[in-house]
Amino acid sequence: MIKNDIDNFTQLKKLSIANLKIIDEILFSNLTDLEDICLSSAGFNDIHVKAFDNLINLNHLDLSGNNWSKLDILLFENLRNLQVLDLSFNHNLTRIDSGLFLSLNRLVSLSISRCSLVEIAQNV
Repeated sequence: MIKNDIDNFTQLKKLSIANLKIIDEILFSNLTDLEDICLSSAGFNDIHVKAFDNLINLNHLDLSGNNWSKLDILLFENLRNLQVLDLSFNHNLTRIDSGLFLSLNRLVSLSISRCSLVEIAQNV
């Protein structure tokens, strides 16, 4: 299990994981020093809404190339230091709901290219 393998790396700053199908709410719970997570092309399409809640130092999040069809509006709620978010190449992502990026006050780079977006709501 990945959780047991990374649990002791509490001072980890950067993490890259591939071939992950589901991200639950406790996977990153002890990794509060993480600044950079790459889950690019990991193959998952299910992520718990609280998966990133403890990652208060995260500034770069790469979720590109996965199977997203919808993103919960609370998914990024606690990522107040996030500066770079890559959602590109999520071909099943057709909509970005209102409020999804509302708490990302420090965001300077957002990539949503090569998605199948047909609607981006107001006040995202």
